[in-house]
Amino acid sequence: MRKRLARILVNGWPDELEFNQVIGRIISAAVENSANRFAFCFGEMVALLCADNKPKAAVRLEQLWNSLAEAYRFSLVCAYPLKCFSTGLGFDALFQICAEHTLAIPAEGPI
Repeated sequence: MRKRLARILVNGWPDELEFNQVIGRIISAAVENSANRFAFCFGEMVALLCADNKPKAAVRLEQLWNSLAEAYRFSLVCAYPLKCFSTGLGFDALFQICAEHTLAIPAEGPI
């Protein structure tokens, strides 16, 4: 996953064109090859950015996923280790990232 993440980052920032070319191509193929033209996806790139202490880049990547969802029918499930937010990122980053989702469910106990 880090290889794909590296491909969509330009100077450490998620690039919309690269994201659409790399990730958009994958989502497009998954949707086209599905029986009902709908795909289920699991994303961990945002969690990797959080682990690298890059919360603003993580929020931007979430926004790119949301833009891609306007073009293709898919459901994206993300997972973030809460320990990422107990360090330098803090809860502001957690709230910003959760705000980009339609649903957020904690699967871990308190940090």
